[in-house]
Amino acid sequence: MKKTLSLIAISAAALLTMTGCSSKSMTLSGATPALQPMASCAKYEIIGDATGTASGSTLLMLFNIGGDNSTGSVVTSSAVPRIGVVDPVNASAIYHAIESVPGADAIMAPRYTVAQNGIPFIFSARTVTVKGKAVKYSSAECSKN
Repeated sequence: MKKTLSLIAISAAALLTMTGCSSKSMTLSGATPALQPMASCAKYEIIGDATGTASGSTLLMLFNIGGDNSTGSVVTSSAVPRIGVVDPVNASAIYHAIESVPGADAIMAPRYTVAQNGIPFIFSARTVTVKGKAVKYSSAECSKN
């Protein structure tokens, strides 16, 4: 009886630690935090399509492992800035998207594709791909009404 219970316990422990899960999701810019509002008098030019990818991992849901610390700027036409913390992997993907278009200052209307896999609560690996319009700001003076 003890051998059977031991075997069941060991099998259950192995099953929990050796299995993982995988997911893929997509979000639009309306669901992303910490976007910078675009001034109503800003002059900008859309100079092309931007795409960037970044990867990173998390250990015990607390420690970021790998990836880089690059960050980029996302703009929106909303008058209210969004509050929140941008995930480091998302920020790095934004940076790589902006850098993919020479002369780009920011990315507008980003769309994120996230592929995630790992062992729940223990280890998680994420790959984020962001696509959007590359924007170049031009110098402009705001006229006061």
